Amino acid sequence: MSQRKLRIIFTSITCVDSAGAEFIAMTGCVTKTYWRRSGKHSNISARILMSDPYASHMEFLIKHCSRAQVILELGCGKYSTPLFLNQKLFPEVRLVVSVESDQEWADKVMAANPDPRLELVVVSEPFEDKLVNMNLSDYDLIFVDHATDPVTRARTIEYLARNVTTSRVVIHDYENQEYRDAAKGFPHVLIDGFRTPHTAMVWK
Repeated sequence: MSQRKLRIIFTSITCVDSAGAEFIAMTGCVTKTYWRRSGKHSNISARILMSDPYASHMEFLIKHCSRAQVILELGCGKYSTPLFLNQKLFPEVRLVVSVESDQEWADKVMAANPDPRLELVVVSEPFEDKLVNMNLSDYDLIFVDHATDPVTRARTIEYLARNVTTSRVVIHDYENQEYRDAAKGFPHVLIDGFRTPHTAMVWK
């Protein structure tokens, strides 16, 4: 097992705080760093599984972005959308605008997350055609996890690097060199390379 994918595996947990319990409930897993950071005791039993790689961004978002109030999500997600709407983990969120290109997937995510704070917009790629009509400064957090084609996502990241001023931008799959190159317009970067796919936050 590679070091980057290492997880602690137990049959029970007796040392997690309320946020940790919520994380476990959503993912069925807890990471090594989260275990070490947990401090409050509670009687919780749960099976710890190897994490789904599609959820590798979740702990990063909880740790660094949980005070966001208005979120722009580029690509609605099985994990990210309900995470942002979770009032225990993201207690200050007032609005999540999720932009998606796949109508069928958008319908599934909307059905699974019947929350009035979620505004789901379906548009065709490239997303830059939608973003040009949006005031990006309205968003505390912009989460980028759309498009299976890396060239398409890289172009969106380049657009954000040119036009974002105050928002924090979190990019999933940051081990992709095209995304790293596209984000060079951001002078600051924080990378979680422990889990694959990698997650990074960039800002100005």
